[in-house]
Amino acid sequence: MKNLVLLLLLSTIAIAQRGKAEFAEKPLKDGPFTHLIDEPARLSVHKDSVYALGVWVASGSSSAPAGPSVSNIYCSHSENTCHEQMANMVPFGDTFSLNPDSADYRVTKWNENEIVAENRDVEGPLLAGPCHLMGVLKIDLLHKKLYAYQTLTEPVLPTDAPKDKMIDSEGVCKAANNTLWELHAETMFSYSANAKTVTYAEQKPSK
Repeated sequence: MKNLVLLLLLSTIAIAQRGKAEFAEKPLKDGPFTHLIDEPARLSVHKDSVYALGVWVASGSSSAPAGPSVSNIYCSHSENTCHEQMANMVPFGDTFSLNPDSADYRVTKWNENEIVAENRDVEGPLLAGPCHLMGVLKIDLLHKKLYAYQTLTEPVLPTDAPKDKMIDSEGVCKAANNTLWELHAETMFSYSANAKTVTYAEQKPSK
């Protein structure tokens, strides 16, 4: 109930702060699903905690999620942890599966500028084989943005290494190492090929 009240409050504030709506030049897609609205996630920041709810969007040249990936993230300064509950929709032709998951991260940095939390037991979305990956949550407190990325914790052996030592013959680990996602606000999705994405211009704060 507490989270629901907080979500309704955040949604009300966000609607009041929205700028002018316009269609994006290119629809934002996760696999065959189109985001109907694309705008920054709304973070609730307090002295001892941070709460965020939203969908993951590929940043830069990273590969987009195979389907909509929604996360509920709560970080506690006193407990030195971040907990993530998520649901991932994975398409299979004309059907899809909905997979729940969760992860716990240990906070390694918390100051007035950012929060960094790590999970060494992450299973990357591109993981296939014994890649040694660490999942990282990074919260930019100055700009109210939340990112997730993966990094290799051990070097990947070259493809000309002995077969019994080769762990990344297809480049899967290196691909997973390049995953960088940013949390955007919750939205509905469309399976239609003609669907468009609506964006909102950021409003400048009044003087």
